Amino acid sequence: MGVTFYLCLITALSLPSIFNSIMPGGWRKCDPNDPKIQKLANVGLAMHNKQSNCIHYFRLLQVLSAESQVVKGVKYNITSEIGETDCSKNCSERNGNTQCCDPKKSNINKKFTCSYLIIEESWMNKTEVLKISCP
Repeated sequence: MGVTFYLCLITALSLPSIFNSIMPGGWRKCDPNDPKIQKLANVGLAMHNKQSNCIHYFRLLQVLSAESQVVKGVKYNITSEIGETDCSKNCSERNGNTQCCDPKKSNINKKFTCSYLIIEESWMNKTEVLKISCP
């Protein structure tokens, strides 16, 4: 009887850690180097570039961390390091593209850490940036 009690106790104490890793609706860590995470970080960055009052484009330097949550779709919280380039938005807007300056090859003036909250509803082919947090 004593062995059965301890076996049940050990099982009961280990269940929260087991369910925590597979709990629906809970946040789960993602690999920052995963191509999907990199793509979503660039979606957040594109929205940041569009909404920012800065006269220069920003570019993604690295994804620092990422986590996902299953909701109605999958919600991602991605923290990235971005850099302000010396590529002017005016030049790109005038030409309709970035021919006059490639942000991926330009110098970095300042670095920032930003977070993007993004939801993806793949069955609707929909990705939406819900929140951008940048200094």
